[in-house]
Amino acid sequence: MRTLLLLVFLFNVLDASLTSYVISTGLATEANPLMGAVLEHGIAPFVVCKLTLVVMSVVVLWRFRFKKIARYGTLLCFAVYSWLLLYFAFNFSSL
Repeated sequence: MRTLLLLVFLFNVLDASLTSYVISTGLATEANPLMGAVLEHGIAPFVVCKLTLVVMSVVVLWRFRFKKIARYGTLLCFAVYSWLLLYFAFNFSSL
């Protein structure tokens, strides 16, 4: 579980970086309306908010790592971030 949570954190950092890049270059827009509202205040608040939310989530999942629901949540987070990075790979492979 520790490895998956570490990967979730690393995938989040990569997602924040790639999202910031494609948004700042005009190649894409933020699909999440809540994060889109944060993005209106600039890239820095967007990245800080995105990283903070996931770090807090990873801490909660780690704290409850012995609970079945936390293990499922970790797998779900890992699956979603894996899918998201595959989306970036296939749609922005020319970056």
